[in-house]
Amino acid sequence: MTVNADTDVPAVADQLCAALTSALAVMGQVRGSDDVAGSVGSDMDFDVLRYRLATGDVSGAREQYLRARSRFGAEPRWSRLQEQFRRAADSCAIAVVDRE
Repeated sequence: MTVNADTDVPAVADQLCAALTSALAVMGQVRGSDDVAGSVGSDMDFDVLRYRLATGDVSGAREQYLRARSRFGAEPRWSRLQEQFRRAADSCAIAVVDRE
């Protein structure tokens, strides 16, 4: 939001209050880091993959990899992306990536 001399301050205050109330409602539902990892909307988030592996969620990490492969596997960049998955998994000494 940008506030200047022409801004309707009460309207902006109402918008800000509504946004903060909404954010607090969502944050109140977060019980821990597992909820945060589960809410990430991208299967290409390698930090989430490493988190899943570090916390023992190997099946969740494998599912993340398989969803990414299903969605992006036919793209020319897949070999680079797959290598990033492999490095992330190797950093936890757990194999979730298909070895060719």
